[in-house]
Amino acid sequence: MHGGPPSYVAPPKSDVNAVKDDSPYLNYVPPQETKSRGDGFWRGCCAGWCCYCCLDMCF
Repeated sequence: MHGGPPSYVAPPKSDVNAVKDDSPYLNYVPPQETKSRGDGFWRGCCAGWCCYCCLDMCF
């Protein structure tokens, strides 16, 4: 007989990431209608550049 260390036996697999059948995420339906958010981004972007250019001219 061989006098080495005992052989390793891997533990059983775990289903930690398995989704349960009664999970509310399985029946989730995303909204079908999208809403416009307006031009807030572009107005803010242009106002920022305008402020930057005015400050650059002054200093």
